[in-house]
Amino acid sequence: MRRATLGRLGAGLLALALVLLAAGVAFGGSSGGAPLVPTTAAASSAAVPWSALGPGMMGGTGESGAAGSIGGIGGYASAGMMGGAGMMGGVGVDAMSGAMGSALAGRVGQPISPAQANELGAATPAGATLDRVANRITFSTTRVRLAVLASPPDGKDLTFRIAGLVNPTIVVPHGASVSVQLINADPDMSHNFAVVSAKPPFSVMPMMSGRAFAGAISAPLGDPTSAGLPSETISFTAATSGTFTYVCQVPGHAAAGMYGTFEVASA
Repeated sequence: MRRATLGRLGAGLLALALVLLAAGVAFGGSSGGAPLVPTTAAASSAAVPWSALGPGMMGGTGESGAAGSIGGIGGYASAGMMGGAGMMGGVGVDAMSGAMGSALAGRVGQPISPAQANELGAATPAGATLDRVANRITFSTTRVRLAVLASPPDGKDLTFRIAGLVNPTIVVPHGASVSVQLINADPDMSHNFAVVSAKPPFSVMPMMSGRAFAGAISAPLGDPTSAGLPSETISFTAATSGTFTYVCQVPGHAAAGMYGTFEVASA
């Protein structure tokens, strides 16, 4: 396949991943709940329109462009998802998540100040006990409130910071009502947060891992802007005991280590 065609395929896959994540189409996610810190200007978390994403789905000129849908070129397999030209038909994972962050900047996620974000990322949540040696947060309350900083610039890249810990194990009681305020502190990449039933190692495309609980998924957040760092609060009930994983579903991020263990204690 010619380089130009591969480039269009990469752009189409980027658009597909971005829109599916933002809309929650593939996962049936929903968001809600009060943020730990009040957000300011309201930004839309609706699906990003196709017209804002450049080329049409698979190299066409719009949603119904020349190539039409994925099926128009015989599906992913026709070019090989991980084929000879590399991931996404020549579009690298870093470039993809960077493009997502730029495209969503100021459009998805409600901003809070960097000072608020840093405070939240360092604070011990109410009702929680921290074991810094074991890198573990254990909640004794059924009202769980978490602030999660995605890839803060003063920390290790492609990680979550929670209560000052990096990718800690989170333990909550069975039936707990959980609210997670995700804050994208990464200056040049998009991130999201989801609790899934899959276990590591993760593929480059972890968005295909189903959510563990209804509502346990956020939209991908764009880059920070002059208005602040984008945030979104999601809420769900930890209705099933067991061991799950929280991940960033932006392509390549979980595979690079952006995940942690989420445990729900036995009833």
